[in-house]
Amino acid sequence: MISIRALLEQGRDSGVYYLEAMPTDDMGDLSSQTDFYVAYLDGRTISSKQEFFDQIKQALQFPYFGNNWDALRDCLGDLSWLPAIRRIVVFDNFQNLANNDKAAFTTAVDIMQEATAFWRTYQKNTPPLYILLRGENALLPDIEAL
Repeated sequence: MISIRALLEQGRDSGVYYLEAMPTDDMGDLSSQTDFYVAYLDGRTISSKQEFFDQIKQALQFPYFGNNWDALRDCLGDLSWLPAIRRIVVFDNFQNLANNDKAAFTTAVDIMQEATAFWRTYQKNTPPLYILLRGENALLPDIEAL
């Protein structure tokens, strides 16, 4: 078991990471801390692009969203409506989307990687954005594991 708080307090940059084990942190408890905003996506209920859009816009409280990939890219690159603290997106059981809509899953991961690269490069003076994926590791061969 791992602690998300302990991993991220090691000074990691914004990025997309693979969680090898279920975190020991209680998501509600972690998000109630003053220095983390946690958005949780329950991949067991995400098998299509639209279901992914529905969950991520609710989890990250998007004030606007056009239900398309460009809108997702725009929203993940902004996040100004959220508290100015470390933001964590946990996409648990992502393999459900990967197995049911491979194209949507691949595009979603690509956009998440672009967004976190944007935060590392252009949002250096703002709290980082972490996207943590938990599921079948073989589906993410190029994602750093925590």
